[in-house]
Amino acid sequence: MKKESQDNIITYLYHVIINSLNGIYYSLKKEKSLHLWLISSIVITLISIILKINLLNAIIILSLQVSVLIVELLNTGIENTVDLITKEKSILAKRAKDCGSAASFLAEIIALIIEISIFIKYI
Repeated sequence: MKKESQDNIITYLYHVIINSLNGIYYSLKKEKSLHLWLISSIVITLISIILKINLLNAIIILSLQVSVLIVELLNTGIENTVDLITKEKSILAKRAKDCGSAASFLAEIIALIIEISIFIKYI
């Protein structure tokens, strides 16, 4: 691989990481649902530490929390895109936002059910 090609890959990866972190930062700063996600993630992490859950269960819980974050970020992207396209009230815009919200809600519910089922074994 040529040096120029390696530099391009490193530059590209750098920009991917920076843009991704900017998206997370913006979302955590502006979205109330992500404030709730952050608080619940901290609580769940503390419970996991207190209960001394095993590595596999910790990985499952971490995966669930990251999955919920991913869905929340996608929902934020949907909401921002809809707002960019139209400022007018539209049934299609409402449906798009409602579907994104429903996806976030379902991700949270299934994560909570699985996390509770893991924690019950340690109580």
